[in-house]
Amino acid sequence: LGNQTYFSLMSQYVPMANAKNFPEINRKIKPLEYKVVVNHLNELGFKNVFTQDFESAETCYTPDFSDKKSDFIF
Repeated sequence: LGNQTYFSLMSQYVPMANAKNFPEINRKIKPLEYKVVVNHLNELGFKNVFTQDFESAETCYTPDFSDKKSDFIF
């Protein structure tokens, strides 16, 4: 893939469910971690990068997967 590839870098990870059993994923990402990745994409010359504000890392934006009327039931 070249540096014209579209890239969507999301900051919205919110630990849920069994994440509490795994310390390495039982936290939101840190702003510095996200900034390092954004900078790395820039250094690699990616031109079509979409980033996300940290305000999206809240549970209010997560669908209720247990809701039987939800479009997210599998």
